[in-house]
This record gives sequence, structure tokens and C-alpha cells, in this order.
Amino acid sequence: MGLAVCSRSTGRALIRPLTNRQDTTNSLGAAVEADTINYAMAGASLRIEKPVFHPGAWSPQFEVGIEHEFENTYGSYTGEENYLATKVGFGRRFGNSGYFNVAYSREDGFTGARHQQALTFIYSLTF
Repeated sequence: MGLAVCSRSTGRALIRPLTNRQDTTNSLGAAVEADTINYAMAGASLRIEKPVFHPGAWSPQFEVGIEHEFENTYGSYTGEENYLATKVGFGRRFGNSGYFNVAYSREDGFTGARHQQALTFIYSLTF
């Protein structure tokens, strides 16, 4: 179970998921004790994106922000609570109501203990 509140237009986010796995079984069907994972994060970002309305138009995108983890059960592994989140990408609108987006994103901790990166490809279709 979890909760996620995000407003892309303002660039603010508050995430508070709680995962509870108390009813876990092993491959033989016997009950085993499992961890409870707690996570809470808040962030703010600035997103610059060219809107596209016509087929064939390109949309460059850039986003930069700061995120802070208030609670993270697994946070002791990195020891990093504050990090810089950046994203660059582009999108293209197609004539069949489709939109293709490619983006590269990174999260870098201010102390250097955290580094995550992702490359995403998204194709969406309006119907």
C-alpha cells in the first residue's frame, strides 16, 4: 500500500509509500518473517519543455531538481538523504495521435554516495 502525490506543473512532489510484507511464504509454502519497508521523500524541480501541437514537431526537455528522503528503511546502505535529480530528453509527435519520448535521468548525491541513472523510451497513443 502506498501514497504518491505529484504535481508536474509546479514541480513539487511528496511520496510516502509503505510496503508491508508480513504474509510472506517460501517456496515450500511455510510462512517466513519479512521486512517492513518505509519510505518518504519530498522534492522540487524546474522543468523546461517545448510544447508540441503539430505532427512531426520535436519537443526538447530539461529538468533539474533537489530531492530529500525523510525516511528510508534501506537508506543506511548509502547514507545519502539529499540528491540532485536531472533529466534531459526529447519527444516527437506523430500524425496518428502518437507521441514518442526518450529521456536520460540521473540522481547524484551531494556527498557522492548515491548515483543512479536511467534511460527511458516511451510511446504513448491518444485514443
